[in-house]
Amino acid sequence: MKYIYITGILIIIGAILDFLFVTFRKKQSEKMGALLEKGDYKAFDQEIDSFANKYFLSVFNRNFMKLTSAVRQDKYDEAKKLTDGFKKAGMKKNEQYSVFTMIFNYFVYKENREYSTLALEKLREVKDSENAGYIDSLEQIYRIYIEKSDKDLETLLAQNEKMPEEYKYASDFLIAKIYENKKDKKNMSKYEKAGQQHYAVFQQKLKDTYMKNKQ
Repeated sequence: MKYIYITGILIIIGAILDFLFVTFRKKQSEKMGALLEKGDYKAFDQEIDSFANKYFLSVFNRNFMKLTSAVRQDKYDEAKKLTDGFKKAGMKKNEQYSVFTMIFNYFVYKENREYSTLALEKLREVKDSENAGYIDSLEQIYRIYIEKSDKDLETLLAQNEKMPEEYKYASDFLIAKIYENKKDKKNMSKYEKAGQQHYAVFQQKLKDTYMKNKQ
């Protein structure tokens, strides 16, 4: 009876400790996430490797937050260093998708072939029916920014004609980049200006929708 009683107490204590660990881990994660959202990078850098964060947050979560911070601050060398750390890191499918989507979207617009290729290969590994459309769009961006291909020009021009005004900006900028690659400054300028105008329309649409929902 005595041993059953002791075992019961230990189970209860274990459950309490587990609850406290999960609670503090959530609290630390939310705290660091809030610093990133506010753009308080100085406080973030000071706290991310604190004892509390090292204890309660996984290495993956801390490095993913560091990567987010580096990308948002455009710290190119730091982003490369963190990407190198993720190359062989074991991670779940959803983690791999999140990490390498961020890495791709940062380095492809820097026209860095090495890291864009790495990220795209990692994304192909986790491609499924749910994310296939998005990853296909990244393949298109890769062809334009890294391979300097004009393969998608006619398709993008056709899509651009059919799209509502507020959604044209994405294809506008891709078309402009293709013309830049082709040294066609006239059409590059034309679609860059169109992209800026259509993006302004998109932003206004978002603002109008927000105000309408707020009423």
